[in-house]
Amino acid sequence: MNFKNYFKKNPINLSDKEMLAIKVGGLITAARFHSNLSQADLAKKINTKQPSIARAEKGEITASLEFLNKIAKAVNTELILYFGFMKNNTKDEIHDYKIELSEKYKNIAVISPYATKNVTKFS
Repeated sequence: MNFKNYFKKNPINLSDKEMLAIKVGGLITAARFHSNLSQADLAKKINTKQPSIARAEKGEITASLEFLNKIAKAVNTELILYFGFMKNNTKDEIHDYKIELSEKYKNIAVISPYATKNVTKFS
């Protein structure tokens, strides 16, 4: 069966939440494969059960940031989040943007993919 042609003729309409869950599930699978871990091995490392990993990988659930961060630590990497407009920016440009935001909006928390901690609070 030619799946490419099939889905062109029979499009699947997924919600944004469903599409996000599927994309994140693929990232979880890729991280697990990269580290040569089974679902059971990864589950053990993050103190959960194998079916939770399977559901997340299939996109049946939307993984929380906490869950993703645990996976990142388990596979010895970091979880990096950014918006599309940040994609081609350097670390310095993003840092400068954080400072600009902190000066404009007092007492906000800025989450940065390059922060040494998850949240940097400006006051």
